[in-house]
Amino acid sequence: MDILFIDESEQINREQKSHFVLLGTIVSSEKLIPLERYIFRIREKYKLDNLKKLRTDRNIQPNQRLAISKELYGSLQDFNVTLISSIIGSLSMRKYSKIFNYREAMTFIIERFYFYLHHSNKEGMIILDSNTREVTKPIRKEIYEYILSEEKREGKIRKRIYGPVFFCEDQFSHVIQLSDLC
Repeated sequence: MDILFIDESEQINREQKSHFVLLGTIVSSEKLIPLERYIFRIREKYKLDNLKKLRTDRNIQPNQRLAISKELYGSLQDFNVTLISSIIGSLSMRKYSKIFNYREAMTFIIERFYFYLHHSNKEGMIILDSNTREVTKPIRKEIYEYILSEEKREGKIRKRIYGPVFFCEDQFSHVIQLSDLC
């Protein structure tokens, strides 16, 4: 089984409404725990509480930031991690509501995950960063119904993706933190 971890871009330039990004990190269940351990060792080595500090902590020197990033992104290849994303641009951000844009980005990511699983002949499940819980609350049932729908890909999505979507706080998942960095 493969697991899709999804995180969203934290800040949207409210004045310009420049863009919105959902990033999915796909990890096989067999490699999840070794990957989590590997990332934990990197965090310990560089004394990072959370990988998000790579973006926000100005005390991290550029050469150290680059070294940490190389190790983290090297782990993507070493553990056969696949990334998928959905980017909503400024036109949609100005024209449509955040809920509409989030729904469209999420269904795109789910559909890409389905194709990935279909091509790999695997099944999967989805875990979202719990910070997205408030954003997804109005459309959570729609996401669940989208996965289970007989109309979407003749009902094949539900044959590959476990219907309920789970939530996890990023402080408890290094893979969600990694998704946030990517």
